[in-house]
Amino acid sequence: MSPELLRRAFENLVLNAIDAMPDGGTLRITTLGSAENMTVEVSDSGAGFDEEEASRLFTPYYTTKQHGTGLGLAIVQSVISDHGARISVSSRPGLGTTFRMEFQRKPATQTNDAAMGKA
Repeated sequence: MSPELLRRAFENLVLNAIDAMPDGGTLRITTLGSAENMTVEVSDSGAGFDEEEASRLFTPYYTTKQHGTGLGLAIVQSVISDHGARISVSSRPGLGTTFRMEFQRKPATQTNDAAMGKA
């Protein structure tokens, strides 16, 4: 697991959200946890995307911006996937966009004493 790569992925999502709201808006980062998984959502109140655009956001070289290479979200998806997680997007024109990442919690590892019945 690479904390640096995860930081860059989250940073990319936050910067994209800020770009989506040139006149200001609401950026929300939400975390939810359970015994099985940890979910992180990055939401903005920007212009949003229609269904076709949203379905293409993770495609390399696809971009809705005048500047940029269209690689940012493809890289984010790769980093999230490499960490055993899933990323999805939901968006509606005029209502903003939410990126949702679901990380599976790893089971607790036993100490040698516990594994040998000495705990």
